[in-house]
Amino acid sequence: MLADSVSRQRQSAGFRKSFSFTGAYETGAAVARIVTRSTHYVTIDVVMGSDRREMISIWLFIGLLLLAYGAIVMGAGIWELFTPPVHPTVLAELHASLWWGALLLVLGGVFVGTNSKW
Repeated sequence: MLADSVSRQRQSAGFRKSFSFTGAYETGAAVARIVTRSTHYVTIDVVMGSDRREMISIWLFIGLLLLAYGAIVMGAGIWELFTPPVHPTVLAELHASLWWGALLLVLGGVFVGTNSKW
């Protein structure tokens, strides 16, 4: 008896036992496609940024930062190479700032090269 009243309420409210509906709704930033196969399952596909240009990867900005830091560190290493400090550190003869600056420059170049469109 209760199941009959619930099914009657659903039928009177516009519910069907099985139906198929496909619709698309556009907002300012996304397109949603609603595909319903039955009353119990609803699938919604959302495509974000469909009306915008393609987004820029975060790895491009990380690569630019690595290039900037590499240039600064390598510049400091070149400066120390030609004008040694008054009180050198223990392993100053290894010129670690030159090596780290070169490594940062190479990694930044790889990140920018793989993630840029130019």
